Amino acid sequence: MVQYLPTNIDVLRIRETGLGFRFQGMRYFCIADEDDVYVYVNQCPHFGVALEWMPDAFLDSKRQNIQCSQHSALFDIQSGFCHRGPCEGDSLTKVASKVVNGALWLAPD
Repeated sequence: MVQYLPTNIDVLRIRETGLGFRFQGMRYFCIADEDDVYVYVNQCPHFGVALEWMPDAFLDSKRQNIQCSQHSALFDIQSGFCHRGPCEGDSLTKVASKVVNGALWLAPD
């Protein structure tokens, strides 16, 4: 059974371009897309760097893909799959999450 842990993240704080945060010593980010929230480890599979080019800026200019600041790789928001760039075919590490009473809960491995 999946064990979810509460964070101090109010989902209303998630900006249009995402929200980066630390939880239990790890760097994560979340993206709100319509009625869903997607959470990933904040690390590019190609180079291991954090993805944002400035605080809480995780999306491309059209806000259609997650974009790596290092080499402009593009990742699908819902799956984390890289469809353009040097890590094409790889994926971001997705983290199970849910929203409970407006707060983000995670199930980190």
